[in-house]
Amino acid sequence: MIVRVALSLARTPDPAHRWRQTAVPLAAAVSIFLLLAAGSLISLLDREAERGSDRIGTLAGSSPSPSDLLMVPRTDNWADSVYISISIEPAGAAAPVLPPGLGRLPSPGRAALSPALHELTLREPMLASRYPHHLVLDPAGIRSGGELLAYTRPPAGRTIRGYTSLQRVQRFGPPHGAQGFDPSYGSPVDFFAIAAGASAFLLIPSLLVLIAGVATASPARDRRFAILRALGASRGTIARLGMVETIALALPGAVGAALVFRGFVGGLTSVPLVGHAVLPGDLQAPFAFCLGLIVAHALLAGAIAVAIGRPSAATSVRPRPIAGRSRARWWRAIPLGLALGLAVGGAAAGGESGGTAMIIGLVSAVAALPVAGPGLMALLGGVLARSPSVSGLLAGRRLQWDPVRIGRPFGLCGAMVVLAIATVCYVALARSVEPTRLPAGPDAAVSVSWADPHRGDLDLLADELGSGTVVGLVRSRLAIDCSELAEQVGSLQCDSGGEQATKSGLGLLRRLLPVESVSGFDPGASTRTADTAAVFDHGSLQALDRRLRTAADRVLAAPSLSSAFDLDSQPSELVGWLTGAILLAGLALAFGALLLVVDAVCGRVPRAGYSRRLESRRDAWFGSRRRFLCFRFGRWPGRGRWSAFVLRPCLSAAPGLIPRSRRSAASSLQLAGPGSWAPVRSPI
Repeated sequence: MIVRVALSLARTPDPAHRWRQTAVPLAAAVSIFLLLAAGSLISLLDREAERGSDRIGTLAGSSPSPSDLLMVPRTDNWADSVYISISIEPAGAAAPVLPPGLGRLPSPGRAALSPALHELTLREPMLASRYPHHLVLDPAGIRSGGELLAYTRPPAGRTIRGYTSLQRVQRFGPPHGAQGFDPSYGSPVDFFAIAAGASAFLLIPSLLVLIAGVATASPARDRRFAILRALGASRGTIARLGMVETIALALPGAVGAALVFRGFVGGLTSVPLVGHAVLPGDLQAPFAFCLGLIVAHALLAGAIAVAIGRPSAATSVRPRPIAGRSRARWWRAIPLGLALGLAVGGAAAGGESGGTAMIIGLVSAVAALPVAGPGLMALLGGVLARSPSVSGLLAGRRLQWDPVRIGRPFGLCGAMVVLAIATVCYVALARSVEPTRLPAGPDAAVSVSWADPHRGDLDLLADELGSGTVVGLVRSRLAIDCSELAEQVGSLQCDSGGEQATKSGLGLLRRLLPVESVSGFDPGASTRTADTAAVFDHGSLQALDRRLRTAADRVLAAPSLSSAFDLDSQPSELVGWLTGAILLAGLALAFGALLLVVDAVCGRVPRAGYSRRLESRRDAWFGSRRRFLCFRFGRWPGRGRWSAFVLRPCLSAAPGLIPRSRRSAASSLQLAGPGSWAPVRSPI
């Protein structure tokens, strides 16, 4: 019986119910879209973390095996992208274990690249010359679609054995308590940070949008509930009817949005608004998860409908039912006070924990503002009620009479403001990195070290490089006379003998090579088996860095370069994620506020009971309807009515503000049923 009556109400063609039939499915669609987006991001990060765990190498330790794989991790870069390049070599004669995604070992002097790095070589000829005739890794061996990763093998006759950072890997996969080696560069995007961000910037706006849709008005619904109460239906029965009716309206919107979302994310190659490249299918949440989320979302919509407690469902029986008075309770300000207190306390404490507390407090204020909004509306109503004009008195009393429903749009707008402030503060803090201080002048220098040094490596590197001066670096001293190096570095100042540099000359060398402690010159040092060198050249440091990396990869084993670029600080990767989240959350909150504004203007304006004189007074207080943007609703929600559509929910504070035709008013009175000509109670 309850289900049949609720479904009949949900499908009624009554024009007075059309706004709710539109608003609830739309709000449910936006709400489920945000929830699915949060679930997809968590699913994406979980899959990336799983692939990253599968390629962790378990070290051999005290039980080496002929099938072990020797690995030397080192950083490499191209333009502004820093990535990991791993030199690999079999430990014995047996076939070695291979990391995920690598089907076979590259030939000596060759490499295996991730798909993103392979695509980059197709666009950059100089980078392609660094990795000639390379293999391409299978997607199972990379963490994300945009990850840059290279497995390189030393040239023929070279080995990485004996290198200081050598790792002997026995197998790949989760180490299960053993010591492991993770080939990822830096720290991947924090799973828990993204999950917390999804909860704050997607789940809370999703809930607020759903509440905004469920709270929309329907005179037809209120009238039917009032009739059932007059016939003796209990409040519990009315609540169950409202719950089933809301579920019946919200479920189609949620199902439709879920189908659109799954079709939309299926072909994505990057996260929208963020730019994080993904592998195909990584954003696709499991079907069982989506189904369970839809069911839970529909039940949540029904629970919200019961919690909101439409006033007309519990009013006493009257010849002409009206909405009861809603009051702003003092406890509504407690969550906002706690959230702001946490934000202020975190800002005063400072440090990492204080910054985290401040962000949590500001995000909590997003959810607390809509709760505290009615109190602000009641205060504003008290100010307007003291106005000497009749229209101001009516507007103030209206705000005092119904601050909960009128204050909902302002609560969402306030949440948008707080969310924007929190994001701006975090982004400014995350982007405040120390700029790179590259050496000024026409000269550039890069240091390079490598494994398995051979006699003549310096000459071999110089021939492969083409231009520039390659100097052996032995015990932090350059194996060359200062005067000889001054021919390449024109601003270098030497002493009178020409063998050593002056104090200012050493300062210049330390600025050119900030990662090396150059203590002086030692022309007699032996460089036959040198494993470290400094390369000097005229022109751009970036150009020298690129040329040297390419040349060193061709002739040396596991070369590692250091330059002023290594001192560069990069903003946190969370900045892009947070920027995308705030944009999506802001759009969702704006949509929810728009629903409440339209509902306040069009769905809650009483249809009769005031004279034209009082209506003109209220028009004078708020402004003539001709000064606002107007549009004709036609039969939605009332036939023949012109309605003012403005971004000021206070318009609903003046009953009868929106003019209507006599025919529309007569229709409203006729639909009211028996006793419709009884006097209407004023909210003053």
